[in-house]
Amino acid sequence: MALWPGDGRGTVLVLPGRTEYIEKYGPVVSEILTRRFAAAIIDWRGQGLSERPLRGVSIGHVDDFGEYQRDLAAFLAAPGVASLPGPRAILAHSMGGCIGIRALSEGLDVAASIFSAPMWGVVLPAPERMSQLAIRTAARIGLRRRFARDTSATTYVLTTDLEENTLTADRGAFARFQSEARAMPELTLGGPSYGWLAAAHREFDAIRKRPAPSGPILTFLGSEEAVVLPGPIRRESARQPNAQLVDLDGARHEVLLETPHIRAAVWAQIDTFLNTHMGG
Repeated sequence: MALWPGDGRGTVLVLPGRTEYIEKYGPVVSEILTRRFAAAIIDWRGQGLSERPLRGVSIGHVDDFGEYQRDLAAFLAAPGVASLPGPRAILAHSMGGCIGIRALSEGLDVAASIFSAPMWGVVLPAPERMSQLAIRTAARIGLRRRFARDTSATTYVLTTDLEENTLTADRGAFARFQSEARAMPELTLGGPSYGWLAAAHREFDAIRKRPAPSGPILTFLGSEEAVVLPGPIRRESARQPNAQLVDLDGARHEVLLETPHIRAAVWAQIDTFLNTHMGG
């Protein structure tokens, strides 16, 4: 984990997505600190410089998403994080949004929650029912810790180019992703395992069955989203009693690391939201 003290206004807890690492969030943390908040961020198990569950294999794997809840609990209980000032907000991207919404439904006490392209469903290469059947079957027949179909140990940003990538249209941001992956391969992660995908789908089912969090929520969704499913984001936002869903024209998955005009729109919305719920 990494911590940055603020000026006493409060704390933003950053919950990253799958494959991500603390260093990637330098620009986001800079925005948080500029607004006088403290910041704290975690490398989930198997990601960044946290311990990898399958040694020597760059695969994203957990047996159950409850493992990430244990990571979050350890993060929040760490003395450095526990001593950061309140009020608190979470800023959760992609898989971090899946982890964050469960934590909220189980009583995580924060003043406000921000979700960036939350992973409440994922885009799969085949129709959803067919894909889920294939994932469950692969997990049952002993392929639980193998790379899912059409994925490999090579991290995504080194397998595509700026025009084709699903993350960001910002040339500088994408070039930074690639240079970090080449310079620090130990931070990166390849594709998910069949076991991870099976666990993710169990978690999506559980999200739909849990009561919707009642606290203030701000969610961003790009019009060019192609990593997570927009449908579940819209459905979950509609049933959250105190939620605002912001559609971002032209944005891909990484709305916090998009082109300058999209980033400016995102942070303007965040400023209004945090001023309302955490004080100006």
